Amino acid sequence: MKNLIIPFFLFYSFCNSQIKITWEYSRNNGTAEVYLYNDSTENIILPLDPKSLKPYFENQCSMDDYEFPYPILGLTLLIENKNEKLVGNIHNIEIPNDQSFNEIIKERQNINNKYLASLKEWSDKNEFSDLDYAKKNYYLYNNLMIIKSKQKLKFKIDVNFENITNQKYIYYYYPIDWAEKSEARLSICIDSSIYNYLTKKQKQKLKKYKFFTGNVESNVVELKP
Repeated sequence: MKNLIIPFFLFYSFCNSQIKITWEYSRNNGTAEVYLYNDSTENIILPLDPKSLKPYFENQCSMDDYEFPYPILGLTLLIENKNEKLVGNIHNIEIPNDQSFNEIIKERQNINNKYLASLKEWSDKNEFSDLDYAKKNYYLYNNLMIIKSKQKLKFKIDVNFENITNQKYIYYYYPIDWAEKSEARLSICIDSSIYNYLTKKQKQKLKKYKFFTGNVESNVVELKP
């Protein structure tokens, strides 16, 4: 398959504001450069995890089902293959021959313990008694992207159709038939209920910004065989 450099130009409106996204993607190195530009006169807050993409699942616009470390606030990678919108498949990554099952368990426990330590510190700082609420507040608040009026933000992101979220030992993938033409889009879906996981104090601190809500899709980009 040939290496392709594919520019993505995504345009959508938020209320009376204009947000523009430009995405340059290289099949050669598997990374993309994403540019967010706020062309409006308002400063906007966008809940967005810039570290990874996520697969398409129907109506995944809230945080009600969030579990660490799934990037529920990531941009959704939409793929249509043979006129059918693909839904993310999930399976475990095979264990390398030189790595034992016990080593994997230990590694995952270490990752989880570090996360729980950070979460406890966050809970104590904010005086949370509900662990589930603390978990969602922690993830949401630390992934609020502020885009000021006329500001352009840039970040890089890995694009892997075989491991969309780039998680370790468990991954989501699309069963793409690369012999057929596929179409790709990006989507942002933010339900207003997401902001229920912010405290009154946090909302007060951010009151000068416009909170993004809505479902937006990019232009269609052809992925050639």
